Amino acid sequence: MRNERLAWAILAAGVAVSATWLLLAGYGLSFASDDLFYYAHFVTNDGVNVPTHGLEYLFAPSNGHLQVVGKAIYEVLFEIAGGGNYWVFQAFNVAGIMTCVVLFFVFAKRRMGPIPALVPCLSLLFLGYGWEAFLWAFDMHTIYALAFGLGALLLLERRDLRGDVGACVLLVLSVGTIELGLAFVLGAAVAILLAPRRWSRVWIFLVPLVLYAIWWLWSRQFHQTSNFFSNIRLFPKTVTDALAAIAGSVFGLNPTGPGVPQPITEITAWGAAIAAIAVVALVFRISRGKVPTELWAFAAVALGYWGLIALGARGADSSRYIFTGTTLVFFVMAAALRGVSIPWKAVAAAACLVAVAIPANVQKLYDGRLPQLGDGKIGRTEYAMLDLARGNVRPDYGPGKDPAVTDVGGATFTPLEAGDYLRSAGERGPIGFSPQEVAEQSPSLRRIADVSLIRALRLKGVPASPPRDRSSCQMLRPDGGGAIAEATLPRGGALVGAPGSGFATVGLRRFADPGAPSFELVRLGEEGWVELPIPPDAASLPWQLTADGPVLVCPLP
Repeated sequence: MRNERLAWAILAAGVAVSATWLLLAGYGLSFASDDLFYYAHFVTNDGVNVPTHGLEYLFAPSNGHLQVVGKAIYEVLFEIAGGGNYWVFQAFNVAGIMTCVVLFFVFAKRRMGPIPALVPCLSLLFLGYGWEAFLWAFDMHTIYALAFGLGALLLLERRDLRGDVGACVLLVLSVGTIELGLAFVLGAAVAILLAPRRWSRVWIFLVPLVLYAIWWLWSRQFHQTSNFFSNIRLFPKTVTDALAAIAGSVFGLNPTGPGVPQPITEITAWGAAIAAIAVVALVFRISRGKVPTELWAFAAVALGYWGLIALGARGADSSRYIFTGTTLVFFVMAAALRGVSIPWKAVAAAACLVAVAIPANVQKLYDGRLPQLGDGKIGRTEYAMLDLARGNVRPDYGPGKDPAVTDVGGATFTPLEAGDYLRSAGERGPIGFSPQEVAEQSPSLRRIADVSLIRALRLKGVPASPPRDRSSCQMLRPDGGGAIAEATLPRGGALVGAPGSGFATVGLRRFADPGAPSFELVRLGEEGWVELPIPPDAASLPWQLTADGPVLVCPLP
């Protein structure tokens, strides 16, 4: 009992440290990729994204997946936090991760003992090679499908009516979150069919299976397909790659740092060798007989999970699959060690190996965080400009699809057009930076902001007649030698013209630094004049006009 209390205290401390670390590491990230489909309420039908609401939105497939539970969770979180508080979504995801770790401890302490069970828990808490599941809130689908499924298999161990009903409900929730739940349905079927009273309990796994089949038949109308049975040939490679990637991640042997692709773990010979040793050890354990039912059940879940990955022709060494795969492998390991007395020296050695692996895992998480942070900031900058351009931007304009914006480093993985973004911002709150936050970003982001806003407003010089009275005009004359002259534009715009002979290229900037490249609007010739109207917006920062030759800047009439 004393060891168990001590183990719970250590686990609580580990959970607190890990959760704090993950939330701090996720600071500054924002909605990206599939998140934005939920933000905009998109349903993809025959390759076309259409905003919709109600039950059709909730039950419509997402990339072929049933994700009704995840969509419902997002709807609740949008109501609570709006679109500008991504950390709330991240916190919910982190809570799911911590739940999975605690569920493993509850399962493993009964089989390995409380202190030995801590070692894999600490590995899971700091498994940075699975950074995508840790930092991207959208991966809560996999995390909560895992948590619901684990809870279901633990409830089956009660072997009473309450446990069976609870297990069935959790399996339905798991399947309704993402197809990982189907792997748990397979595991539950194995656990039930190997236990007494098997035929009176088959409803536990048949109910979620039948409900999924009904949904699958209904969802065919959306013409989304992500899994192909012909890919079953990839199953052996998927399993071996997954095991090698997991072994390399747990022991911190997979490469990290610059030059290593962030989304994958890159399988190494050491990882493959350790995975092979583990498989041989498992086969030896099974050959000794008296295999506990839960070992077969969790092995079925793991193989079912990797089977789903194979059917989708996805890489099993992707960072998004590492946490779930590792958790399932640890459950199989704990079941295999049931009743085995583990020497304290072995526990200490395992703890040291986990500790040594943590720095590499931390590095991998930050390897993945950096591009995610960059993408999030670009997206928030572009959408901030759409917020400023509200009422003046075309509904079909999207900065992330505009070559002028992408040429200066803009673009998001899933760019929303202005109409869809502004509609969603009105319903769920904006996700862009405030103008003050944009002004605090890096020079490259502020350059993206300028180009995005100019293009969203379609600012351009309109040929105009010169003013009759030029007394209120300002002469803008560069010093020469390739210098650029700048002047603050009056609110609302200006008349700009060339005062005499020569030419001048006129540009605009607003958020970029003085002297930074401006967005070129027009080339003025001799005595050429243009009207440059600029609609007012919520940002107090004035526009700056730039010129590489002498120009007159006059108030609009």
